[in-house]
Amino acid sequence: MPRQTNWAQRDEANRNLGRAGEQWVIGFEQWRLADAGHPELFQQLDWVSDRLGDGIGYDILSHERPGEHRFIEVKTTNGGHASSFIISRNELDFAAEAEEAFHLYRVFQFREQPKLYILKGSLEDQVHLEPIDYRASFRRVVG
Repeated sequence: MPRQTNWAQRDEANRNLGRAGEQWVIGFEQWRLADAGHPELFQQLDWVSDRLGDGIGYDILSHERPGEHRFIEVKTTNGGHASSFIISRNELDFAAEAEEAFHLYRVFQFREQPKLYILKGSLEDQVHLEPIDYRASFRRVVG
């Protein structure tokens, strides 16, 4: 069924939701690090996607303990825990490369009462991946 979609408005709403989810995760990380006995590590937290933009493969650089990084990719939704999400090839590759240091923080029911689950390590065996977009290029020069 055809429908009209304001793509710019939808993209802006998604960006705002993603940013709000990342801010929420930063607060969660402050609590997690303090609870683990490492409140000083919060001062070293780096909101990479805010500082550099997207594309590095994760949003937030945190720590497990002194000297041990935790790379966090945040995916936020107002929907339930089983809501699907978009993940880039770059994020999948980084998750595989970083192995156990990679954590996907899935923030859900954000508008009502944010909840969280965490996937650790490579995602290929933990989620069903369905290709939905393709990069197209010409097989030969058209002229």
